[in-house]
Amino acid sequence: MSEWKKLFSGLEPANQRPAVLDQGNCIVAAGAGSGKTRVLAVRYLHLLRERQLGPERILCLTFTNKAAAEMRERIHGLLQQCLPGEPVFAAAFANFNRAEIGTIDAYCSKLARNSCNHWGLAPDFQVDDASARRVTHDLALDFLLARRHQAVAAAYLAANGLEKAVAGLESLAHGRDGLLGLVADPFTDNPSLPDAFSPAVQRTRLLDQAAKLHAELQAGLQAGLELDPGSGKGIGASRWLELADFWNIKHPTPVVNADRELSTIAIGKIKLDIFRTKHIPDSAKSWRQSALSYGVVINDRIAYSSDTRFDPSLFAFWEKNYHIDLIFHDCQMFSGGVHASIDELSKLPTATKAKMLLMHYGDAALALPDKALATGFGGFVEQWHTYVFE
Repeated sequence: MSEWKKLFSGLEPANQRPAVLDQGNCIVAAGAGSGKTRVLAVRYLHLLRERQLGPERILCLTFTNKAAAEMRERIHGLLQQCLPGEPVFAAAFANFNRAEIGTIDAYCSKLARNSCNHWGLAPDFQVDDASARRVTHDLALDFLLARRHQAVAAAYLAANGLEKAVAGLESLAHGRDGLLGLVADPFTDNPSLPDAFSPAVQRTRLLDQAAKLHAELQAGLQAGLELDPGSGKGIGASRWLELADFWNIKHPTPVVNADRELSTIAIGKIKLDIFRTKHIPDSAKSWRQSALSYGVVINDRIAYSSDTRFDPSLFAFWEKNYHIDLIFHDCQMFSGGVHASIDELSKLPTATKAKMLLMHYGDAALALPDKALATGFGGFVEQWHTYVFE
């Protein structure tokens, strides 16, 4: 079986494959870690192979530079993986530098720059984000000064000082991640709904958000600000509460010469061994090359993998150092991605699978409630269920 067929057959049939094969508009909606990026990347390869589209004819846009870089890396990696015996993929791989994968802002800027002669604009124009920031800054400053005697605004100013308060409110109100981003459908034609961009609606929205933040601040920090505006010491005396104000922080001790990065700590009768796992990116060959992700072993008996791809060395690490009675292990219902798949875990010894409960499996598992037991595992971890160990 070719790598492409393996990749496609690894998709969940009920939801993921239709998202790849659909020829019309398609919304891929799912939770974090469920494989959305992978499904979109496979859809991209499907368009290359089945629709005979070159990379330069597929427009792939994201909102952030980080998401664009991740999408480009994922598509490039899968394309390279599927090269053997696939001349269409080989041609696309050779021309991948022409792929249109980036942010909406960057694409629109490129489009405007390449066509500026049609509109009488100089090609060296710049996006004037600074002016937009200045306008937002002035609006935030006027907003706070006009309400400085109100309880919410007064507490916000006292806690942060004028400059930080204005900067925070400016950040809250500006751009795609600001208040305009909260509008469900700003271009609606429904005349019964107010104009979401009108000053009155935006002021109301801003007040609501400020009041919400203030309520969360009061509930979370209680008397932590210690404001004293009467003596003039308010700004200097005020401070944010830290974790140490609420908790007795314990620092684990690193274990020297362990098989992987490992720290240990004892809290009463509970001993915790905290170890690195092999998670993201999916190109990482070991936990050393992965971003920080940690699992834990409790009292040498209970192993909790946290986020991890399939990592046989992790099981060898547990086998060598502990007497594990129960394993809570990361699992997804499809192959590939950055979590261990149920098919990969199914290859483990029968005794290991019998003491393993699968977690982080996504909604796809709800359609296959007996698959974990049928393949020899202890079952799926139950949501909202407390596990008690003697």
